[in-house]
Amino acid sequence: MTATPFRITIAALATAGLVTGCSSGSADSSSGPGKTTQVATVKSPLPDGTSPAPSPAAHQRPLERADTTPDELTQLLQPYFKCLTDHGLYVTRNAQGLAVGEGRTHPPGKDYGRISLDCQKQYYPETVPERAAREDPAYRDKFDRWLSCMRKKGLDVQAEPDNPGMFGFTHGMPGEVGPIVRDCQKQAFNA
Repeated sequence: MTATPFRITIAALATAGLVTGCSSGSADSSSGPGKTTQVATVKSPLPDGTSPAPSPAAHQRPLERADTTPDELTQLLQPYFKCLTDHGLYVTRNAQGLAVGEGRTHPPGKDYGRISLDCQKQYYPETVPERAAREDPAYRDKFDRWLSCMRKKGLDVQAEPDNPGMFGFTHGMPGEVGPIVRDCQKQAFNA
């Protein structure tokens, strides 16, 4: 566990006005009858050394919308790349120092596939259809509209039954399809 989450938590609490220090604000900071002391608390590791389970919202992956720009996507991917480097894998960086890709080689003895998959499950941005598959009761209808729209525009696509929110090309990807995929996603998912 790194110190970063701890610092962010304290900074967020301070910004929200929840951490006010350990005194009542008066010059006399002694405690006694009639005096109150405010104390900030931070969750400590459990006795077995593990961290307390985060709230379900803490596991929400970033969302890549249909209109996400390349610069926004680069920012959304930073937690994923940080996870890779925290586990000893290499990443490539752009001129600004931001991670922009997985390294072409990795240190010996590192299980790249397992590490990458674990990091993806936690940090890789999910698409609107992927999130809808988990959260939206109308997902199936919207997904079918998305596929239908792409087919009407000439793409030969099919659902990936083992990967909700994903599709594949029946006869290989026919060149630049991004604009069609994004336009149809916006129409189908109102995103």
